[in-house]
Amino acid sequence: MREAVTLLRGREQVDLLVLISERGLAANLDLVERIPGVDVVLSSDMHEETREVLRVVVKGKKVARWNWQPH
Repeated sequence: MREAVTLLRGREQVDLLVLISERGLAANLDLVERIPGVDVVLSSDMHEETREVLRVVVKGKKVARWNWQPH
């Protein structure tokens, strides 16, 4: 994952990097703490239903603000 983050942030110059994972919340948090560069983590191993969507505003290649909106 470290190489992917470096490639996407460097050569591809992505504005927003989203990690979608089923590793579990604790493992995902550990991963992004050790490998910086991920803006949003969608962790699907919690077996919970979320009835709201996440809205993310990106400005200058950084997350400017985010909030939850009713879905």
